[in-house]
Amino acid sequence: MAGDYEEHHHTYVRGWEYLSAVGVSEDEISFVEEAYVHDTSDAGVAQPVQRAVNALRRPVGQGNIVILVGRSGTGRYTTALRVLRDVGVAGKAIHSLIPDWDRPRTAQVPSTSGHGFILDLSAYRSLPKDFYQGLGDYQREAAGKDAYLVVLVTPETWKPGGLVSVPAVECVGPRADKVARAHVRHMAADRENWLDELKNLIGNTTSPEDAARLARIIAGYQGRD
Repeated sequence: MAGDYEEHHHTYVRGWEYLSAVGVSEDEISFVEEAYVHDTSDAGVAQPVQRAVNALRRPVGQGNIVILVGRSGTGRYTTALRVLRDVGVAGKAIHSLIPDWDRPRTAQVPSTSGHGFILDLSAYRSLPKDFYQGLGDYQREAAGKDAYLVVLVTPETWKPGGLVSVPAVECVGPRADKVARAHVRHMAADRENWLDELKNLIGNTTSPEDAARLARIIAGYQGRD
C-alpha cells in the first residue's frame, strides 16, 4: 500500500467489551481507486470485487454484509477497501475494526449510518455458533442504517453450515507480477522498468503481498538509479 498510514482511532462500546476502529488514509484510498489489480483468472466469471459489490447491493434487509474468504497475503484487505468504495462509502467513513475480545461477538460490531467496516477474523480457527447467528440480526440493523460490513476469513475459519445465509466471495488474489507493476506505477512510475530486471524475483508462488512489498522497496530505494 502506497504512502504513510494516517491513523484515526475510534472506540465503540456495545456491551462489556471494546472495539476500536482505525481510519483509512487518503493514500490507501487513492491506491485502491487508481491501481487496484482485479483478478481475471476465472474466464467468464465476475471478479471478486464485482461479486462482493453485488452482494452488498442486494435489496434492503438482505445485503450489507459480505464475507471475503482467502489465504493471508492474497490481498483481501485491499479488496475490501475497493468493495466499500465501489458501493459508495466515503474513504473517511471506512474503518478497520480491532477487536479486544476473547471470542468474536456481533454485539460489539458498529453499524454507524453511512459507514463501512472491515473485520479480520483470520486469526480464529473457528467461529462460535452465536457469532454466525448474530450476523443475521446485525445484517438487518446495518441495512436499516445503510452501513456495510466486510469480514475477512480463511477457508478453515468460515464454516457457517446452515446457521446464516450471508454471501461469501472467494479471493484467490491477482497475479503477483501485475500487483508489483501496478504498485510501482502508482508510487514511482519512472522505475517501472526496474521490474524487467528483477522479474526473476516474482514467480508463480509469489503472493500479492510479497509482490507489493517488492514494489515498496523499489519505490523507496534511495541509492543511485
